[in-house]
Amino acid sequence: MKFGLWVADATLLTPNKTVPTPDDLRHTTTALRQVMRKVPQRRHGALNPNF
Repeated sequence: MKFGLWVADATLLTPNKTVPTPDDLRHTTTALRQVMRKVPQRRHGALNPNF
């Protein structure tokens, strides 16, 4: 279409299953949670530290 307008059909996907973090990656999970708590939210729901 003209002027870069994109048109498409969209389908809602089912949510991903919750999977526990493997032991060797727990430190990464902890570090990411700390970062997400420190970063100011720019929009409502942009970052959710309660994952």
